Amino acid sequence: MSATNELEKVVRTAAEIMQETENDSQHKFLVEALVPCAVKMAISGKIKVGKTTFGLEIVRHVVRGVAWNGRAVQQAPVLYLTEQARASFKEELEAAGFGKDDVDLHVVHRPEVVHLGWPDIAAKAVALARDRGCKLVVIDTFNTWANVKEPFSPTAALEMNPLECLQNDGITVLFVFQSRKAECDIEDSIGGSYAFGGAIDLLLRMKKATGNQPNVRVVETMGRYPEVLSFAMRWVAERYEVVGDAHAVASAAVRQVLAALPELPSPGLTLEQIMEDSKASRGTVRRAIEQDATVVRSGAGTKTAPYIYNRSALGDSDQQPPETGLWPESNTKSVLEFDQNNSDANQLKTEPLEKCWPTPKVAGQDSQNTRPPNPKGKEGQAMRSEH
Repeated sequence: MSATNELEKVVRTAAEIMQETENDSQHKFLVEALVPCAVKMAISGKIKVGKTTFGLEIVRHVVRGVAWNGRAVQQAPVLYLTEQARASFKEELEAAGFGKDDVDLHVVHRPEVVHLGWPDIAAKAVALARDRGCKLVVIDTFNTWANVKEPFSPTAALEMNPLECLQNDGITVLFVFQSRKAECDIEDSIGGSYAFGGAIDLLLRMKKATGNQPNVRVVETMGRYPEVLSFAMRWVAERYEVVGDAHAVASAAVRQVLAALPELPSPGLTLEQIMEDSKASRGTVRRAIEQDATVVRSGAGTKTAPYIYNRSALGDSDQQPPETGLWPESNTKSVLEFDQNNSDANQLKTEPLEKCWPTPKVAGQDSQNTRPPNPKGKEGQAMRSEH
């Protein structure tokens, strides 16, 4: 049969695709707003961050059909390919809450099939998943099963291809990746290769929360499903409990550091020191500073005289009003209307950037010089040097 005739068997019109989507909308997710049906998805993270623990918790809810953190779950058998031997994985199962009645979880241990090559294992896994009626196949970790090592080559993603046919059967394949790469963008989190990110429909990156939150994990998301949002979860009573938005958790860690800033005239902290103490990104720290009306800034914003941040009470008439909205990326910024005689009247308003971009306070500077800096001149360069 010609290639053209082969395509005739599978070609569909847009109307047919949309009709199928409407009919299948109620079965779009195995786990609501987390695990879609019939996709390739991945979880990446550093060693011992909790990827297997999180994965097994999701699997337990799927095989039992029990809601996870208030999210609806479809009951379905699961095939789990683990790199661990029987003894160690049994401990993982016990810790995850599995028991003798969980007959819908089917496990293959790599040490028992290590003599087979990955293409052969993948082909047998496809047949096994279909035979057992599975709707989720987990490969933990894909690095070990497919014998791919970091940094991954652009062709390493081709090792996923033998499992791609499972999507036609409505089966989701979850690849677990161990990443040893330092902090990076989520799309580059799988072994430093964009190839895997492009081959995946939904990518989750799991990492420790910033600040003093040892039991909190942040799950960042990127992919073709806008319903799947980043979130944070806390390990409570041997289970993960969703505690809120990932960015809110990071901001909370920054606010803890800002709350402990020394009050003037004690020496303050630089932006880099706040980032180090809170383990948060530069953007998160900037937003938190901008939103905290009790944080004041001094310094020239240069390498030799960086900006220094302190805490100051708004009602103290001996202190200068806090400088907010100091990041030059936006055309409008918030400025504080400061009434020293009536602290209750203080409020935020929005004005054009050129009206509220204050000159940095530098020791010995004329306090009457309040002209805005020329963005193309030396002062503007000093203002931008922090970025």
